[in-house]
Amino acid sequence: MFATVIPLLRTPIGVDGFDYAIPDTLSLKPGMMVRIPFRKQEHLAIVESLHATSDFANRAAEIISVREDVVFPPLFLKLLSQTAKHTFTSKPAVLKSWLRQLPKREVNQVPVYKTQLPVADVTAVWKNTPREALAAFAKKQAKTRRVLILTPWKHRAEELSRALSSAPVLTSDLAGGAAFRAWHDFLSQKEGILVSTRIGAWLSPLADDVLIDEPENDDHKNDELSPRFDSRKLALWAKEVSSVRAYGLTPPLHVQEAAPVITCPLEVIIRHPNGYSPIPFIQSDALNLLQEHAGPRIVIHGVRGTASRFNCRDCGWTATCPKCDFPLSLQGIQAVCRLCGFHEPAPATCKTCGGIDLGKALPGIERLQKKAKEALPDLLLEWRTTLSAELEAPYPEHCLVLVRIRIFSHPPRAKIFAEMSEMQLHSEDWQIKSPQNKEASLFKHRKILIKNGRPGLRSPDMMFGERMNLKSVVPSNIRPRIVL
Repeated sequence: MFATVIPLLRTPIGVDGFDYAIPDTLSLKPGMMVRIPFRKQEHLAIVESLHATSDFANRAAEIISVREDVVFPPLFLKLLSQTAKHTFTSKPAVLKSWLRQLPKREVNQVPVYKTQLPVADVTAVWKNTPREALAAFAKKQAKTRRVLILTPWKHRAEELSRALSSAPVLTSDLAGGAAFRAWHDFLSQKEGILVSTRIGAWLSPLADDVLIDEPENDDHKNDELSPRFDSRKLALWAKEVSSVRAYGLTPPLHVQEAAPVITCPLEVIIRHPNGYSPIPFIQSDALNLLQEHAGPRIVIHGVRGTASRFNCRDCGWTATCPKCDFPLSLQGIQAVCRLCGFHEPAPATCKTCGGIDLGKALPGIERLQKKAKEALPDLLLEWRTTLSAELEAPYPEHCLVLVRIRIFSHPPRAKIFAEMSEMQLHSEDWQIKSPQNKEASLFKHRKILIKNGRPGLRSPDMMFGERMNLKSVVPSNIRPRIVL
């Protein structure tokens, strides 16, 4: 007797099988896995057919032994032949792409196959939540049946596995031994679930139920591997022996079915393309944080009055104090010197060129308060300047502090203050010891923070008993940005 076998090797198209002599000690049937000598090495092969004679009887080598733990039904051999024919690939190459590499040591389990073929059943389910429906049906069927789930992507296979209480997963990323255990354990039990990518579509005729997860209509095409095939066609080929159900959101074009109606609440949020918000110098992201926060909200802004100074847009002239040459700030209709206290009516024109376009100055806290009330009247905000009395005032529990000020004159120091705001605040840290020199005391405060706290640290002596989120917005070329 002779057997035509399909070796677990990649061979050119047209080289499909090899004839081997069957020793008298072996009893073979199609679908069994055997060990054969092939080019001075021992390889595995699947028995395809048995013959009384062979054209190569004089040269045929004998089969070495049988591997007892792997056997396939005739349906597997039929699917193997059909796939090789339609993909213009040899049978051994298709078999190699399916089984990959088997471990040398045999296992104790033996695959179990159905004896009675079920009635053909092909169903497509199009829902707004197809993955949830698939998972629910799989849990129900897996109690008494063998369920194979096919999905095109690895991450979706992992998500489905988690939704199904860590069901086994078969993907191309698994090593040969791990992949063998995944599909062999699945075939060795009469019930259970296996979640696989396109690489496991060959298991379709061996399962009781085949569930196809179809996020997009063309993602099941195996175009980047050899052989190239559509895993859905392999599943549909098994419709005579397995129940096949597809779950998706959008039906393909050739299906005369309407897509499911998607209803969801919409919230329209109009944002400026550069991130600006209705409140000047506060970015939209920072404003969202303030709006979403449930507790007290405090905005620290260092420019008192209406504007920081008078600048002529035409010639660049800046209004200064006649006593100390310090830039004048706008407060109401008065020009005020923050250094010596001098005040006079605000100039209406430039004293150098006579221009009337006076602006290009940082907005003061009064202007920000006015804009905030106009744009968001229901948003409760507490505004503080950088005066020592205001900075040292108690902070309410669970408050969110937004620092929106260039406190220091040098940009590196402004960046250092932003880094300071990332640290957790302790009760003994948020105390400025030197009211006469706010800049030095803030640097001292930063050193204390770096010494006593780390980002994410939770300590019982925290200021508010809970983590205090201090978000700092540091200006960069007039445009503010959030430093998280």
